[in-house]
Amino acid sequence: MISRIVLIAALLCLGAATNVARADWSASQRTQFMEDCVPACQKNPRVGDSFKNRCRTYCQCYIDEAEGVFPDYDVLEKEVTDNPESALVRRFKNVAPTCNRRVFSN
Repeated sequence: MISRIVLIAALLCLGAATNVARADWSASQRTQFMEDCVPACQKNPRVGDSFKNRCRTYCQCYIDEAEGVFPDYDVLEKEVTDNPESALVRRFKNVAPTCNRRVFSN
C-alpha cells in the first residue's frame, strides 16, 4: 500500500542516497505519494514544530530522489508490502538521509 511506502519515507533517517536519472512515475503516483507523505511527515515526532512547514519540500525531495532509483513504482510498492526487508526496500529507505540533510539541516 502506498501509505506504507510514504510512512517509511517520512520516518526514516538512514544512510546515503544514490542519484540516478529521473524515471517515469505517473502524475497520479506522485500526487498520491505527496498526499500521504506530507501528513505523515507533519505527524512525525522527529520533525520539530518549526520544521513542519518544510514537509512538502521534504516529500518532493523524496519523490525526486526515489523516482530516479525506482523507475517502476508498482514494483516498489509491491516489494514494500510483500518483502519490507529486501535489498530494494533498503535502497528506497536510503533516500531519506539525503532529503533530511537538504530540507531539515538548516
